Amino acid sequence: PAHPDPKVRCPSLLAAPSFFRSISYYGATGASLAALQGDFQKFAYAGICNVRIWTEWGVPVDDVRVFDKNGNVRPNRMKRLVDLVSIAGSYNVSVDLTMSRPLFNSLAAHIKAAKSLAMQFKGNPAVAFFDLCNEHEGKINADQYRQIAEAVIAIDPDRKLTASTSGQVSFIASKYAEILKATPHIHLLTPHFPRVKGWGAKEGPNAKQLANLLGNMGTTIPPIYLQEPARNAYQGQYYPLSEFVDADKSARASGVTGICFHTGAGFDLLNKPLFDQFDSVEMNLLLYFYNNPL
Repeated sequence: PAHPDPKVRCPSLLAAPSFFRSISYYGATGASLAALQGDFQKFAYAGICNVRIWTEWGVPVDDVRVFDKNGNVRPNRMKRLVDLVSIAGSYNVSVDLTMSRPLFNSLAAHIKAAKSLAMQFKGNPAVAFFDLCNEHEGKINADQYRQIAEAVIAIDPDRKLTASTSGQVSFIASKYAEILKATPHIHLLTPHFPRVKGWGAKEGPNAKQLANLLGNMGTTIPPIYLQEPARNAYQGQYYPLSEFVDADKSARASGVTGICFHTGAGFDLLNKPLFDQFDSVEMNLLLYFYNNPL
């Protein structure tokens, strides 16, 4: 590292960076405290200032989930999530907390879990936002999103919220238009664009197209965060370093608020830290981030 303090690589949590880099950290609630400390220090050194955490992660075992199917807190995993957020904040790294509707038995259970998150992290600046439903299409509708969002805002009025959406750009635009008509409580858009050949260079243009489509619908457009681009090992696909670098450059040029490095590693963090699981392309991308700070 070029500086002994990794915190200088990320702005203050109270600042509003014009662009940030993020990383997926799937089963983080199963990681040891030592692994979390080591990984977050490396995130900060690389200039990765946001980390995406799943509160319902069932790989390799359901025990790493923060909530059960009825929306009840699993105390040991919530404690680890609290520890994780504290460690993140100590490095000026924020987290976004992603919920997954299919792992709840009902809307009531989903709302119960969301309220628990809101109570636990009320006013905590190390939590950037909640993704109330990963790839919400076909899982919750706009009115159900409104109900979950209002339950959170009633507890934590300043909490930023979203629901990620996947598919073709026009489909994503239609889904966000529905939510934006239903509630003002969606504070950023988190599209997951198609994982197709040449996806890296398409991330930025896709984001611009999404903004244009929503603008043409007369909709006020929240900031766009490219939360889940393609990753290595998805359906057996592997990409060269240049594809990920293209995504980073494309995103920065498009004016979006950030992009996530969606990795093929970290599904199982019970026994090994994330940085010990990267393939060579992923490790070289981290080096690229380090050598090309924002």
